Amino acid sequence: DHHHGRLPDSETELRRLPGVGEYTAAAVQAFAFNSPAILVETNIRTVMILELCKGESIVSDSHIKDLVSETLDKRDPRNWYYALMDYGANLKHLHPGVNLRVKNYSKQAPFRGSVREIRGAILRFLLEQSTITRRTLLQNLTKKYGALGDRFDLAVAGLKADVTIVESEKGVFRIV
Repeated sequence: DHHHGRLPDSETELRRLPGVGEYTAAAVQAFAFNSPAILVETNIRTVMILELCKGESIVSDSHIKDLVSETLDKRDPRNWYYALMDYGANLKHLHPGVNLRVKNYSKQAPFRGSVREIRGAILRFLLEQSTITRRTLLQNLTKKYGALGDRFDLAVAGLKADVTIVESEKGVFRIV
């Protein structure tokens, strides 16, 4: 409706899309448009720490972004990032725990049993059926995952807040 059926290529326009944050906008720019956006993810971070931050015990993400900016191949960022990500994945096998050196490191909670897992399941149901009632969705999720506690309500609230799904007054969900 807003972009004439085309994905926007600017960071500003991408970030206006529901659920698109800094990382996703940079990844779309780099991989879809081969644009020199500054992209930092776990494997790229690993390369920067091991290759360019030798001797530093704690490294900030802002420093890593600066290093990515300085080393970025501006003519072909897509392939540069592919190479960095592949190299970083290999380095992680040789040097486990490198990202523990990141200043604001926090280990993500396990996926199994998480609200993230329930969010993904809700989206899978909606992709298969296009609409589903709250009651049917809850029954299907409970059958698959057992008692959900507050994870269902948290997952639904998060998906609504991200403007990924909507719920009608009659309790019918659909993807936006």
